[in-house]
Amino acid sequence: MLGYEPTTIARWTAFAPASAHFVAGANEAIERGRSSAPDPASGFLTAYGATTAENDFNTYAEKLFSEPDELVALARKHELIKRKLRFALQTYEHIDRRFRAYFESVGLLGETRD
Repeated sequence: MLGYEPTTIARWTAFAPASAHFVAGANEAIERGRSSAPDPASGFLTAYGATTAENDFNTYAEKLFSEPDELVALARKHELIKRKLRFALQTYEHIDRRFRAYFESVGLLGETRD
């Protein structure tokens, strides 16, 4: 999904804290993904999501469609998660405006307004 727009990956990566260390290979990502989840204040939802920018975005995408209530709860508590959620929603809406109706129906849009 991050490859849809040329600037999407760079813009998404900018959300990563300066201390983030992304991995180079799939084996390392899988291994690190088995560790404890990071502090949500870091903006990462899972240990696996913290392994690469693409895995991070994909983790948000997974939560958008499978656990929107959990994502809403985290966005209420953590400003960085709220900002990343807003970006992910906008990315999907840019692909197809019909996603907006789903996002609204599960309560995701209300959490991204300032």
